[in-house]
Amino acid sequence: MKTIHFYLHSYGEHDENNKIGPVTWPHFDLLFVHEGEIFLHLLEGDHIRLGERQGVLIYPLTPFQGYALTEIARTSVQHFDINKDAHYKPQVVQSLLGKSRGYEIFQGEYSPNLFHNIDLTIRWATYEDDPFLYDLRVAAMVLVLGELKSKKFQKRKMNHHEEAIADLVDRLRVNWRAHGMSVDDMAREVELSTSHFRALFRNFVGASPGQFLFNLRMLEAKRYLRETLTPIKEISEKLGYKNLSHFYRAFKSHESISPREYRDKNIIRG
Repeated sequence: MKTIHFYLHSYGEHDENNKIGPVTWPHFDLLFVHEGEIFLHLLEGDHIRLGERQGVLIYPLTPFQGYALTEIARTSVQHFDINKDAHYKPQVVQSLLGKSRGYEIFQGEYSPNLFHNIDLTIRWATYEDDPFLYDLRVAAMVLVLGELKSKKFQKRKMNHHEEAIADLVDRLRVNWRAHGMSVDDMAREVELSTSHFRALFRNFVGASPGQFLFNLRMLEAKRYLRETLTPIKEISEKLGYKNLSHFYRAFKSHESISPREYRDKNIIRG
């Protein structure tokens, strides 16, 4: 009798066009970030930011959604369920029985073995009918979960200022009209001095406040160019550029092609 039922085990990439969810799975979802950073909403208002070598175990029936904070984020997902009737269940597997509508964050300093074992479970997922490899998949999964849940590895929670910055980042991504706020405005929002805010923001988000806002403007510019026929001069003005040539230079520095060339290559035609 199988101890663990395996479902999707794979790597994936997330960017502005490939967000995470919204979804609610009936099984466990172990999500780890291998490159870049992601931002997740879980349940009714919880949010977490995960960087490289950090992850979250999302319990069954937990609604969640998210997006990449960096231009590209590479993640692994391991979907599985526990067979409560199995005769043998390792302790770490037993500890998950009955869990639902919740999650565990993993932000400790983990060994290279953890990521090697994650890779093995994904590679072996292509051999679903091999009973010997099934046993190896279970063993690798137990090693992954055992290291994650061991008290030896600390799980760091966001402090008050990080939570405030996470909330600000989320609001800025949703409301592009707020992109015009200055760094001083952002610092006041989270009740920090500008210099302290700059340092915490860069450490938390992985980019300076100015670069983060610039990236948001470029994401919005690409959306307009790709999805609408709005004149480029009008797009420039909407994004706060007073001079069209400044917008052209900024866009080309970000995308290596002009706004017009980007539109010609990517516009969605109805």
